[in-house]
Formats: sequence, C-alpha cells, structure tokens
Amino acid sequence: MAAKEVELGFAEEIGDDAVRKLQMTSAFFPSKIGGTPAWLNLLELPNSSCMVCKICLKPMAFLLQVYAPMPHDQSFHRTIFVFCCKDGNCHSKNYTDCFLVLRNQLKRDNKFYSYNPPPELDEINELSMEYVAEEFKPKTWISLCDVCGCKGDKKCSKCHVAQYCGREHQTVDWKSGHKNLCPKLCAQDSKEQLLQGNKCRNRRILFPEYELLIETEPVLTDENEKSEKDRLDEYKQFVRANELFTDTESDKELESLASLGKEALLADKQFRKFKKRITREPKQVLRYHQNGEPLWVSDEGKPSEDDIPRCDCGSERVFEFQIMPQLLNHLQVDSLEESVDWGTLVVYTCAQSCGDGSSYQTEFIWKQNFADTGIPTTALGTG
Repeated sequence: MAAKEVELGFAEEIGDDAVRKLQMTSAFFPSKIGGTPAWLNLLELPNSSCMVCKICLKPMAFLLQVYAPMPHDQSFHRTIFVFCCKDGNCHSKNYTDCFLVLRNQLKRDNKFYSYNPPPELDEINELSMEYVAEEFKPKTWISLCDVCGCKGDKKCSKCHVAQYCGREHQTVDWKSGHKNLCPKLCAQDSKEQLLQGNKCRNRRILFPEYELLIETEPVLTDENEKSEKDRLDEYKQFVRANELFTDTESDKELESLASLGKEALLADKQFRKFKKRITREPKQVLRYHQNGEPLWVSDEGKPSEDDIPRCDCGSERVFEFQIMPQLLNHLQVDSLEESVDWGTLVVYTCAQSCGDGSSYQTEFIWKQNFADTGIPTTALGTG
C-alpha cells in the first residue's frame, strides 16, 4: 500500500456472505474493521497482559487492521493492528494509553501461509467453497480467546474446552451463555457447533465487523475557497442533520449555536483545510500515506518531533496512516456523554520496518480531539 498518492479506506458491510467472511481470515491478508483480528504470525501472539487498557486495566477491543506490505522480502506480508478500550471514560482526554498499535511482518516463504497468493473473490465463487476454505485455512498454532480472538492461554476449569485471554472475558462469557453451555460441552464429543453459538453471543464485546476497502483519493477539481456565508449555511445543515435540535426549539437557538460554530471555524484555518479535504470523499474512515503528512483536524494538539518516540531499534518513526472520525459512525458507540471519541488517530511506524516477524512490534499512535480545539464535533458533519 505504500504509495505517493493518498489512499482512502472505506467501511464495507460483510453481511452473511460466506465468501466475504472467508476473505476476512488470516490467509487472505485482509484489511478490516472490528470483529476479531486476523493475525499474521499465528504463533507468537502478544500476551494478554499487553492487551489491556493502561487506564482501566480491562481488555481492549480490536479496532482495525491494515495490510500494508513493503517492497522487500522481510516485509512481503505486513499488517498493522489497532486496538482500543471501549470504555468512554478512558477517552475523555487526549490520552493514548487506551490505544495499542502492533506491527507484524513475514517473508513470502514462511511457515504459516502458502507461497502462492490466495484466490480472488470471483475465483472463489467459481471453485468449491469447501476446497478453498480448507486449502487456505491456516494451521492451528495457538489457542485464541473465545470472546475477543486474542491469545487465549486460559481454559474453563469445568469443561476445559472454552478458552480465554483472562478472567474478565471468562466472566463475560459465563454470563452470556457459557454457564448453560458448559455442562453440554463436558458431555459432547463434537463441540464445534456449541462453541460457535456461544461465540456469537459474545459479539457485543466486539466492534461491528466491516471490510476496509482501499481506493485512491480523487483529485479535487474546484479548489476555490468557500465564502463565509457558504460555510455558515453548511454548518447549519450539519447541525440539523445530526438532530441536535427538536422541532420545538427555536431558530434563534440554532442561530446562536451556529454563530459559535462560525467563530470556531474562522479561528482555525487547519480545521477548514481538514473539512475541505475530506469533502472529496466524506465517507472515508482511514487515510494511508506512508512517509507523507497527516491531515490534522486543528492547529492545536499536534505532536512535536520530541513527542514521537523512536522505535526500539533506534530508527525514527514516520507517519503511515490516520483513522478518521467518520469511523465512529460504524462502531455503535452512540452515547454523547461517555462514548469513544476522537478527532483523528495518527499512527506512526518504524521507518525501517524492523523485525523478522517472530514478534509483534509496538508502534506509536497520537490522538487529536475536536474537544481540545473549541470546535464542536458536529461541525464535521459525519452523521
């Protein structure tokens, strides 16, 4: 995915299509949002102690992953994973302790995957589904948590079948159905169907799953700056679109809020630049531009060079991609008071893409909030 042009990511629903679901598994090297991670190295997974929010100390949820191979053999397969805490209280400030970014890469010739690429979507439709699913199903190398899909090195002490990353998800699973399922698992020889039903009940712990489709950002033909009146009219439309007012509230209240929004918009040129740029593709949820520059939401809250730590190998970290606020519309985090929130999440990775794939490398993420700029989140108009 490394390219001079900006690549945009869009959330595409998967639905119940068996082929689409198959393509979200590890052997197809997907870029995806939510659900469980499609790990790259299937053996050396990060320990569960690394996967907890540093603020509340509870397990984080898988947010998304980007398949981003590099033009050399050591990174022939390369994926970046982002996790975040689902507790909105941990997102109240510009803390990044409620996020985790991991990078892993493999050579083309590795012990996990075929040397040859997996078939494309239309090719799978023409072949036997059972054959493809079996041919490109990775060998089971390690146990995964039945709730979140991360390393599951704990087992239910009664049935010894259900697997968990820790006590938190074991408790969740017990309450969501394993309490009734456990005796059946103890008695059954064939347990896969019972386990699958139990996993489905735990989907509330995860973010909704989407495919992350990648397209090149279109070139904007009209670069003329909008007038102040146009921006104010547009802001009013966004306020109405986000249903911040009921029919009983007066136009005077709307004008008052719009006036405040106008002042914030005029005061922050960077926000106007941000908003103008994303109007090319308003539904974008990710921007990929390795070694490029992030599209900041504001002049405030940008990191300095000292804020971005070097990689453990000593190399500097460079911008790779950013997660846009539009993604929040797909995550079912609707509480205005306590929900997960951000202006943009900017991911920096090792400029040398170090590592031989034997472990998952921790990378750096920077969070920039709308709240810190004085600009209402609704001024973006992502709803």
